[in-house]
Amino acid sequence: MPLRVGVLPHADLPHIIPSFRLCRELRKLGHPVRLLGSDIDTLLGYGHSSAWADQLGPYALQGLEVVHRTQRMAISDWLLHQIRELPLDMVILDAAWQGLAYACQESARPLNVVVHNAGLPDFRSGDMPSFRFVHPNHPKDHWLRARQSIEQRERAGRGLRVMFSTVKSTSATGMRVADVFDAGCSEFAALPAIRAMSLAPAVEFPAERGRIHYFGTLLPSPSDVDFNKQLPSELAEGTRPLIACVFGTTGLQSRDEYQWLASLARALARAQSACDVLAVIPDAFRPVLPAASEPGNLRLLPWVPLWELLFARRGPKLLIAPPGIGAFREAMASGTPIVAVPRRLDQFGAAARVEYFGVGSCLVSRDLPPVGAIVERVGQVLDDAGIRERTNRIQQELRSFDATQPLRRFMENPVLGASLAS
Repeated sequence: MPLRVGVLPHADLPHIIPSFRLCRELRKLGHPVRLLGSDIDTLLGYGHSSAWADQLGPYALQGLEVVHRTQRMAISDWLLHQIRELPLDMVILDAAWQGLAYACQESARPLNVVVHNAGLPDFRSGDMPSFRFVHPNHPKDHWLRARQSIEQRERAGRGLRVMFSTVKSTSATGMRVADVFDAGCSEFAALPAIRAMSLAPAVEFPAERGRIHYFGTLLPSPSDVDFNKQLPSELAEGTRPLIACVFGTTGLQSRDEYQWLASLARALARAQSACDVLAVIPDAFRPVLPAASEPGNLRLLPWVPLWELLFARRGPKLLIAPPGIGAFREAMASGTPIVAVPRRLDQFGAAARVEYFGVGSCLVSRDLPPVGAIVERVGQVLDDAGIRERTNRIQQELRSFDATQPLRRFMENPVLGASLAS
C-alpha cells in the first residue's frame, strides 16, 4: 500500500544528497513524496529554497517541495499543518531536525515518524562519543577521555545539543519533555521516532549493529536520473591505478589548506609515477603555476562526481579524504581503500571505521599532516594485499545487503520497521 511521505532534510548539501536519494528510492517503490523545508527557521543561516535549488533538477523533484515561509507560524505548527493538509502518512526528519519528532506526537493523523541520519557517528548509539576518533579497539581510558571532551564541548555551548533542544522547544509537547541526551552523544535518549540510516551493517561497529534501521547505501546506478554523466572520459575509462585526493565541502576551507593539497598531489604524482593522480581544488583556491611544472600523470579539477568516478573507474583506486560519511560510503561500495585525514565533524567517526575495519590508513592530528607522511602512507596502502582483500569483502557485503531491498521491507511495515540486521 503506497504511503504519502514528507521528507525534511537538513539544508546542507551532505545531508540533502542522501535525503534526495531516499526520495528517489521511495518514488521507485510507488510512495508519493513531498519535500519539506523552511526559509524562516534555519540551522545554518540559509533556507532550503537556496540550499537545494541546484539539486531539484538532477533528482527530478521539481514541484514537489513545500516550504515554510511565514514568521507567523512556528515550524512545528507548520509541519503539523502539512501533515494534515497534504496529508502525510510518514514524516522522515533529518537528524538535525530530530526535535520535531516531539511536535509530530500532536498530529491527529496516524503517523510514522522516522529520523534519518546522514552523519557518523552521531545520533545512533548511546555510548559513541560524537566527533571523536574512537573505535572498539581503543582502550577504555581513550573512550572516557572522548566522552569527557564531548561533555565539556556541550557545556560550553559549542556542541549540537543546544540546536536540538531549540528545535524541540518549538512545540508544546517538546517543551514539556526534559532534555535527556545519551551518554557521550548528542542525541535525545528517548526520541519518539524510528531511527534509520542510508548505510549497511557491514560498516557498523559490533555494538552499534541492531540499534538502527538500515536502508542500504541508496547510491545511484547508471540508469538513475541522478547518476552524473559529466565524468571526463579519460578518468572513467582509465585502467591505470588512480589516487584521488578529494576533501569535499568541509575538509579544507582556506587557500593555505588547498595549497597543501596541491603540494600533496604533486608529490604523489612524482612518487607514484605508475598511477594517475587527481586532486579536486575549487577554482577560487587553485594555485597559478606554469603547466610545464605539473607532472604528466596529475590532474587538478575544480569538481568531480566522486561516486561516479569510483563506480566507473576500471583500474585499482585509492581515496585520500577526511572522509565524511558520504565519501566513506562511496569508497566502501566501490571497493576503494582510504587514506583518511579527518579534520572535523563526522569525519573522525568515519575515519575510525577505516582503521577498525582495516580498509586503509588514518593520520589523525590537530594540523594537516606533512606531505611526506601521507606519501609514505599511500605507498604502504597500495602495497598491502590485506587491505585490498578486506575492502573487497566489505564491498561484496554492501552489494549483498542492498540486493535484499531493506527499504522496501521497512516501508511494508514501518510501524515495526524492517528486521534489524544481526
